[in-house]
Amino acid sequence: RVTAAGRGWAGIVALFTAALDSKLSGIVVDGIPASYSETARSELYNLPASLMLPGVLRDFDLPDAVAAIAPRPALVLDPVDALMRKMTGDEARAAFRPARGAAAAGKAAGALEVRVPAYEADAVQSMERWLLAH
Repeated sequence: RVTAAGRGWAGIVALFTAALDSKLSGIVVDGIPASYSETARSELYNLPASLMLPGVLRDFDLPDAVAAIAPRPALVLDPVDALMRKMTGDEARAAFRPARGAAAAGKAAGALEVRVPAYEADAVQSMERWLLAH
């Protein structure tokens, strides 16, 4: 069993790897941007240009890549906005609502978890516990 994991920019690479390689059993990412489209709409952003794929929004956004992983399990910890600020729990759940709906429609309800732990240590522990359970 192999699960992809990544934090920050490496989380996007792990996300795309899991979306494209069905041999991976799941994904856990921490601190990834919640959406390319939010970054594109924002006057100010901190996402490096090297992580913006030309024309990507014609085909998919980051929540779509998360949805593509279903029915395999996915954990998204501490997603960030266009300025790379940690989102609130409500903002994070709203950003990934389409991905949760797609997972549920594909009979994989519960496969996607979005969490915003209060402290960095909680995020690390959440990641460790999730990896051991999946």
